[in-house]
Amino acid sequence: ASGAMSAFRRCAAALEKAEASAANWPEDLEIGAYDEVRNAHADLVEEAARFRARLAEVDPVTNEPRYGPNMKAKVEDWIARYEQLGDALDTHAAAADARRA
Repeated sequence: ASGAMSAFRRCAAALEKAEASAANWPEDLEIGAYDEVRNAHADLVEEAARFRARLAEVDPVTNEPRYGPNMKAKVEDWIARYEQLGDALDTHAAAADARRA
């Protein structure tokens, strides 16, 4: 379980860092930062899919959900924030492209 927790912590830290960079968009939209956030978001795609899948999983032996209630809440929150970050990237993509010119 500690392996899953540390993996989650790493993903949580990565998401927080990306969220902090994107916090003041579009005012502070800097192209290097935009690309960094986009790359961070892309790097978390597989983890996001894994978290989503695990939310639905049940332990075959105990028939209990894969995540306890606390972890489930954390993972659901992480997924929601991950999706919000994706929305922010989409929303500001045109502005970011304009700054590339």
